[in-house]
Amino acid sequence: MPGGGLDFGESITEALKREIKEETGLEVTCISERPSYILTAQNARQTFWVCNLIYEVKVKDLNFTPSAECLQLKFFTKEEALKEKLYRNVTEFIKMYKPEKHK
Repeated sequence: MPGGGLDFGESITEALKREIKEETGLEVTCISERPSYILTAQNARQTFWVCNLIYEVKVKDLNFTPSAECLQLKFFTKEEALKEKLYRNVTEFIKMYKPEKHK
């Protein structure tokens, strides 16, 4: 799941397109108007909180280009993903995720 922050003066949609392109090489063609999920969680060391806004996006195609930040693209079921060692906020998102909402 690509992620990142906003650069100064950048809109959320610009940041989403940029981060996905930088990390996966995929070109975003459509972004939902509002986040599909909003969650907060403490980082692994519990030194600060993060807020995640998760948008549904569509990409031109899945011709994945590895980057230093993202070496592999892999799809998981919700159950498979929960067995992986992930950042706390990603695990919390997986618990919230409702696949039927995204058909």
